[in-house]
Amino acid sequence: MKPPIVALAVFWILLFGFLIRAQTFRVPVFDHHNWRQADTAQIARNFWRERFNPLFPQVDQRGAQEHGYVETGFEIYAFAIACVARVAGFHPEIGRVLNTLLFVGSGLLVFRFLARRYDATAALIGLFVYAFGLPLSLFLDRSIMNEPSLMFLSLVCLASAQAHVAGREWHAAAALIVASALLGMIKFPYLFMWGPVFGLFLEQHGRRALKQRLLYVVAVVDLTAAGLWYWHAHGLGQLTGLSFGLFDKTFDVRLVLSVSFYLKILARLTKDILGPVGVAAAAVGLIVAVHRRLWPEILGVAAFIAYVILVARGNDVHDYYQVAVVPVAVMLIATGLPAGIRFLSRTDAARLAGVTLALAAMLCSTFVRSVSFHSWYEYDLDRVQLCRDLRPQLRSHDLVAFLDYPSPDLLFCLDRHGWLFGAGTWSAGDLLTVWRQGAAVLVLPDSVSAADLPGAMNERSVLIARSGHLSAFRLQPLPRDLEAVR
Repeated sequence: MKPPIVALAVFWILLFGFLIRAQTFRVPVFDHHNWRQADTAQIARNFWRERFNPLFPQVDQRGAQEHGYVETGFEIYAFAIACVARVAGFHPEIGRVLNTLLFVGSGLLVFRFLARRYDATAALIGLFVYAFGLPLSLFLDRSIMNEPSLMFLSLVCLASAQAHVAGREWHAAAALIVASALLGMIKFPYLFMWGPVFGLFLEQHGRRALKQRLLYVVAVVDLTAAGLWYWHAHGLGQLTGLSFGLFDKTFDVRLVLSVSFYLKILARLTKDILGPVGVAAAAVGLIVAVHRRLWPEILGVAAFIAYVILVARGNDVHDYYQVAVVPVAVMLIATGLPAGIRFLSRTDAARLAGVTLALAAMLCSTFVRSVSFHSWYEYDLDRVQLCRDLRPQLRSHDLVAFLDYPSPDLLFCLDRHGWLFGAGTWSAGDLLTVWRQGAAVLVLPDSVSAADLPGAMNERSVLIARSGHLSAFRLQPLPRDLEAVR
């Protein structure tokens, strides 16, 4: 395939991939994974408004505390949003646009890596799959979440390791060290990318790969950077009592020994992550990799399996945890898809038609999954309406408490500080405590009845907004007789 044709194909794939993602950049932060998106968005806004320092992330669900420092991974993406906001003012859309632009960079890395590793045809197949064939990735690439930056850094690790083993370029080694260290600081389990990176060294140097000093430098720097960050983040959490639970989604014996857990992961890979054609092509690609001893692909799959086991709770609860397999999966699909078609077809024309139909099927599968019932792109209009109705009625110092509502999306939309109580996590005593601490507005669903609330709270509250199953009440000052109750 001639270089001008290849360049033109890359341009159009990236352009249409960008446009598909960018068309929903104005969607409110109430779509799929709204709680994760709102967490990131509020951290970015607090960087911009309160403390412009990436070492001190803060959230709004801090109650009456002055500071909302939270124990979390390194929020470099949220800080990037804040940097743009310093110039343009804060808007949640900035986060969506940044991730959409990051897709273009990731796409270029995918093409470059695959073209150097295989050929231009395989690289175009891999780029097309990355742009249009991965349903959940397409959604996440326009979300306000860290996953697109994690994907970009993973691909930087692969591309820089590839460049280094080919020519021992110092800037490639530096890029590998920085990218992998950031991966560990943002989300430590993503260091499973050590597997395919080591595979590149093993493929180039054989057993002498164990003597490559750069690999040991990478490991030491990654572990040191991650250790220092999580030590610092733990200290922040100790100051405020706020944490995203850094180590609560790890190994679980019950899950690891359960067949249903692995069936769930496989179902997600087939339905949401790679699509049915993608899973089949990746399976063929793994067979090809084993036959040809392609170590990055083999060790990449092994490392991902270890990642699923070691972070079993996270993989069980959240579908976006499995997106980590995408860099390895794209490598497998880029070789497995044409290999499978060659096995089924005898002529070049039939093979070309087969590859084209397979890619079209992946595109259709992505479209069907994206517009299916309970689409990821849908959002709750009742929440949007409640935010619109309630926000003008809030005073600048009002604190808001939410009952049976653990997501911070409405708190972010209202641009207020307050409390979040999930179902079954609060009592009448807790409500008296937050009332005493200054809660001025109480938001609760219809499932919470007046009998569940302290009597004085029922007597001294006024309905000020209602939308769908959610109601908001303004609380009058706490009675003196209750102020003395501890």
